[in-house]
Amino acid sequence: DIRDLDYIPNSINGKMPVKGGITPDQRVKLDRLSRSNYLSEKGKQRVVKVMNDPKTDEIAANLIIEEVNNVIKQRKSEIK
Repeated sequence: DIRDLDYIPNSINGKMPVKGGITPDQRVKLDRLSRSNYLSEKGKQRVVKVMNDPKTDEIAANLIIEEVNNVIKQRKSEIK
């Protein structure tokens, strides 16, 4: 049952991913980022909006993931 801990769904909301669209892995990352305590409520809402937008493609998702990771790193360093 340990193998289930690394389970990443191969569908998004019960639908198979569209080629070029957001991947299930990206959706999982965005979901985790949307729960970060280092983001404002507005930032969290933006991540969720991008994550749930069917028009979000793989490239846009990567850009948002990178941007949000940078914001979180910056805010963590400001706290230290």
